[in-house]
Amino acid sequence: MARSSTATEEPKQSLPVGHPQAGYKSPDLSFVDGIGQFDDETQKARDEAAEAQEEENQTIEDNEHKVATEEQKKIEEQAQKDKERLEKVAAGELTFAQAAEQRQAEVTLGQLGDDAAAAAPASSSSKSSSSSSSSSS
Repeated sequence: MARSSTATEEPKQSLPVGHPQAGYKSPDLSFVDGIGQFDDETQKARDEAAEAQEEENQTIEDNEHKVATEEQKKIEEQAQKDKERLEKVAAGELTFAQAAEQRQAEVTLGQLGDDAAAAAPASSSSKSSSSSSSSSS
């Protein structure tokens, strides 16, 4: 039954080579050509090494899938924001230059990463105070 549930799951996503969070998979050293059987101690060590490598590969695949899914979600959210922004331009609520400035600001803030998220409460309070002072002018 477990196989049928995993068969319906979507395939795991991976990251491209060179991506900063792409995992490194060590080479498979389990191949042996023309040796027959190993003694018990050697076979146990080889089995443990193969199991450790399988766990390592599974961990890498899980992490890459998580990162790729998060990146895809961010891209889809940005595409939705861009669509809404362009609809406002088409409706005359924004100029194209204003929409481009908003997009650039979002990209810049997105590149700051976790630092921007940690500083968000402080910056939002400063934005509200600056916007109230600019609206009173």
